[in-house]
Amino acid sequence: MVSLHRFLVVNITVFSINATDLKKILNEKTLDKPAAPNFEDYFERFISRQKNSDGHSLKPNTVKKYKSFYSHLLAFSSCKHFKLDISRFDKEFLVEFKEFLVSVQKLSDNTVAKYVKAAKTFIKFYIQEGIIRAFDVTQVKSNEREGEVYVLPIKQIVELQEFQFKNEVLNSVRDIFCFMCWTGQRYSDIANFKRKDISVNTNGEKVWKLITTKTDESITVPIISYAEKILNNYQNDITPLPVMSNQKMNKYLKELGKKMGYESLIKIVKYYDGRKKEIHVPFHEILTTHVARKSYITNSLILGIPERVVREVSGHKDEKSFRRYVNLAETYKTNIINNAYSLENISKFL
Repeated sequence: MVSLHRFLVVNITVFSINATDLKKILNEKTLDKPAAPNFEDYFERFISRQKNSDGHSLKPNTVKKYKSFYSHLLAFSSCKHFKLDISRFDKEFLVEFKEFLVSVQKLSDNTVAKYVKAAKTFIKFYIQEGIIRAFDVTQVKSNEREGEVYVLPIKQIVELQEFQFKNEVLNSVRDIFCFMCWTGQRYSDIANFKRKDISVNTNGEKVWKLITTKTDESITVPIISYAEKILNNYQNDITPLPVMSNQKMNKYLKELGKKMGYESLIKIVKYYDGRKKEIHVPFHEILTTHVARKSYITNSLILGIPERVVREVSGHKDEKSFRRYVNLAETYKTNIINNAYSLENISKFL
């Protein structure tokens, strides 16, 4: 009887040890096993591994665009009452996401095209990774239309540069804007402008040499006399020009434009789900740093500077996007010629 008892105790004890060991092993295996990635993990991985066309990491503005795309995805999933999951991304998902942007968010066609393009890039990345089942993303169409080009004529730029505001902030904003009108660079490059970037070429002329923030392209910009005059206002400062955020610049530019009397009505055309919508607003409401860059390009072409030279300074690689400036400049030239050869002017010589 004692022997049987001992036999049972020993066997029970052995069984108990084995169970503990087994539980410990299972726990260790569970802890070692990584948790399945959620959608946010997939998105962050996409941002960190996605490269631009040159093979470099994404620029801050591109990352910002994708973050905005992510916000729209969250709004989409909330509206449709489902949790974002990488397995949902198929053709039907892309179609419904586009429809959400159009019908619920009521975004313009250009904005819809921007986010659909971002979605396609995200999907193609994970198709290549073998995470999303392959399908033809080009079957989901989104049309992007060229925006209007708004220009400040040279005469008005000169008048603006010579105008003195009572508000010193507006004087600084005026100087930055006019400098952009004489050099044609993006505001991101103006914000990174350093004194060491200014040099003198073999002809003894001042130039601004920069590597563009958006495209990493090396550009040499002539500093014409009007631009140099602006730089002279800040010759004792650390930076060649005052620095503020682009958002603040655009806000002050609208105030500046209103004080300058830029009240001529500008037609703004946008398309929503293919339907054209027109509104008219005073010019000061559309005054932004982009207007300065577009003014430089258009005014340079109007003055007869060769397209190749203007493109080298502006850094335009895309022929299609540059062509609209050429067309606009030709329109201005046509107006000038027609006015010069009007019957009224011709009669003066008769």
